[in-house]
Amino acid sequence: MKRKIVLMIAFALCIISLTVCQYVEDDAVKPMDIIEDFFLAFEVSDYQTMKKYCTESCIDAYFHEGNVDGMVWAKLAGDAKEEPVDDHVTRVFVTVEMETAETSALYPAAETSFYIELIYSNGLWLINGFPTG
Repeated sequence: MKRKIVLMIAFALCIISLTVCQYVEDDAVKPMDIIEDFFLAFEVSDYQTMKKYCTESCIDAYFHEGNVDGMVWAKLAGDAKEEPVDDHVTRVFVTVEMETAETSALYPAAETSFYIELIYSNGLWLINGFPTG
């Protein structure tokens, strides 16, 4: 009798652990989650929060006083399209509505499209840059 109870408990624990592993895998943060969260912060020019989603080289290259890559604020306009490069790099093509800084090459444009490159490192997807083409 005790053996049956122990086996039933062991079986139940196996089922629970498989369910939890599947949940964690399905619930992992994906590149599109990063893009959405990044632009929620960008809509309100919350540059500090935006930096949480970026590599240090991205921050150094694109974040300036009062703008990011020439944009004061930007919000997604339409669907973003993910284009995986390999297991550790993906690009997302976005179209945004924005306010450009007067010093931006895009000034006074109010809409543009560009790629965002994300890299996977240490279990996280992070924005690495805004490549052209």
